[in-house]
Formats: sequence, structure tokens, C-alpha cells
Amino acid sequence: MTIDFARYDRLVHRIYDAARDPQHWSAVLAELTDICGGICSLLLTPLHTPEQGGLVFPHNVSQATLDRWATKSIGDDPYLHIMASRNLFRVGAAFNGADLMPHEAFRDTDFFREFFTPSHMARVSFGVVFDDSAAHAHPTMVSVFRRECDSPFEPHDVELIRKLLPHMSRSLGGMFHLRDRRFRTASTLAALDRLPVGVVLLDALGGVRFTNRGAQRQLQSATTVLLKNQASSASPRLGLARHLHHLEPAFQQAIQAAISRSTVPDAQGFSRALLLPDAQGKATCVLHAAPLSRAHELALGDGSPRVMVFLCDLAAVTVPAELLTELFGLTLGEARAALQVLQGGSNDAMAHRLGISANTFKSQLKAVFAKTGTHRQSDLLRLLLALGS
Repeated sequence: MTIDFARYDRLVHRIYDAARDPQHWSAVLAELTDICGGICSLLLTPLHTPEQGGLVFPHNVSQATLDRWATKSIGDDPYLHIMASRNLFRVGAAFNGADLMPHEAFRDTDFFREFFTPSHMARVSFGVVFDDSAAHAHPTMVSVFRRECDSPFEPHDVELIRKLLPHMSRSLGGMFHLRDRRFRTASTLAALDRLPVGVVLLDALGGVRFTNRGAQRQLQSATTVLLKNQASSASPRLGLARHLHHLEPAFQQAIQAAISRSTVPDAQGFSRALLLPDAQGKATCVLHAAPLSRAHELALGDGSPRVMVFLCDLAAVTVPAELLTELFGLTLGEARAALQVLQGGSNDAMAHRLGISANTFKSQLKAVFAKTGTHRQSDLLRLLLALGS
């Protein structure tokens, strides 16, 4: 089989469209996946997260899978380990994974069981867009995946990826070189949109600047949190449903507290979590508000976000303690301590709910941070929300 050059030309045009608007990378990956007969694909910097100046654009790969991947060291990926040991990680190189490591051997690795199996991935073909010699870009790869029941990748699939690499390099390179904030913003917002929970970004005046899909569903239902238009502001504000009017002052205070902390360099922590019941009094949503310092500024028009609000639908977010013990080697007690972060509150309140002392809870949480590679409760919460899909 040969490359379909008509589709190839269209794909190249899309790649250069992505140079002008990074959100087009989703369409590029979807087309590449289809041409290669895959089920999903990734364009990412395997050594750097978006917060570190890297990128991750997935097609049909869940945020939970991406977060699991990020918790492991680069040496845990057998293919990357082989490429590094053989000095094969070079710009423009493309590979069929089975050529680097027999497929049967790869299936026996923990990496395959932990990351490939849950997403129904089994076979992979990939290429190196940038290696570590690029002065203006982090090491970057593009990968396409197939299922176990699919046929192996063939030379023409690898050749297609190899032909596309110079175009991807030129498209991405300009944005890396210019440090285009729109590019980092698009990558970050795409990640937020994949979270199964509601995420709302607010500006310094409390105006809504972005809502992910989870938040849009909750706001449209208007059972707890809703949008309120105000004549004094061009952007709508968050408010509570009528039956929660008694919680409105605390709700607004939590948001204002987070806005105030956003002016503090390296601001950390959440405001006090609010448990929001439905009209029948059943606890249905937990709200957390976290400050966004200028170090994490996103380019969204004239009003850069200053606060990230999480709307956790308790019916939709379920993370079994056993999953945390399996993925990160937590003890059952440590896993239960980690899950308390979903419900929020002070350390004393979380310890009280577990029936343990505050010192024991702090020790368990410290162990959780070390084993999950997180550094604070906000990092841990984002990981739990991603795993709760």
C-alpha cells in the first residue's frame, strides 16, 4: 500500500493552519489517526508538562490516561528507554514500535498493562519532531496507536509520519521560538476541557472567561451553580440557585478570597470548600476555588483568568481507593486521606471525617504527595479529578 498523496497534501495544509491557530492540532491528529488506521494519537513533549513550557495534544486519549502517564518517569516507557540507550531519539526519525521491541515482550511490561490496556491501545508508530538539540523547543513526539486486534503498522505508515515531521517541526517551531502564549493557552484549555468535572476560569473582577464541557452541563442544568448576567459587567458572574440563597455570601466570599490570593506570587491552596445540596437537600456538588498567579497567566483576550473554580459533581467523580494503591503504591490509609481532598475542608476537618488525628492525616498526606509526584493539595486534586472519569 502507498501513501494517499491527496490526503497527505490536505493534512500538510492543516498542519500549517495549526501554526496560525493551535486549536487546529486536534483536527490534524484526527486526520493522521484516520489515515494510519489508528484509534488515537498524541502530540506531546514527553519530558515537559504544559506548566513547564511543554505541550500535550491528544486525539481520543483520556485525561486520566495522560495523568497516569505523567506520574511515571521517562525510563518507564520501554520505547523511549530503548531510543535513549541507542541514541535513536533524533529529529526526523520515525519508528514502528515493534521494530524497537518485539510486540510480545512489550505486552509483558508493566507500562503496557498500566497505560496501554485501559485505553485499548496496543500497537504504536511514532516520530521525533524535536530532539534535545533544539534551542527553542523541548523534545517533542507524535504517536499513533492501534488496538491489539488491528494489524501491525506497516512501512508506509512509518514513512507517512516521517514525511510529516518536517512540516510539524516548522509549524510548531515558530510558536516555540516566539513563546506564543496562545499556543500554551490552547494546550491548557484543551486539557481542562477533557476533565470530567466542571472548571470555570474567572478574571480579576469575577467575570467568567472560560467554562469547560463539564461546567457547561452543570450551568445549563442550573440545579446548584448558574450564570448571572449583570448590567455593570460585560461578562456573566457565577451565582447559586434560588434554594441556595443562604450560601450565596459564603460562595462569593470564597471566590473573592481566591481572587485576592492571585496577586500573591506563587499563590497556593484553595479557599474553603463549599458543599452544595440540591433542592431536596442531598449533597450533590463540591466547589473549590484556587488562585491563578501571573506566573500561570493564560491569554484569553483582555481579561486574563485569576481564579480556577472546580465544580465537582459528586455523582460523576468516583476514584476507588484501590486504584490509588495500584497506580501509586499508596497504603489504604494514604489513599483514603488523598480522597478527602475531593470533599475539601481544613486538614482538621478531613482528619475528623476519617476518625484520625490531624498529625496522622498530615503524615499520610505528605506520603501521598511523595508517591504521586504532587506537591500541594491543588496538584493532588487535579490528579484525582482526572482519574475520576
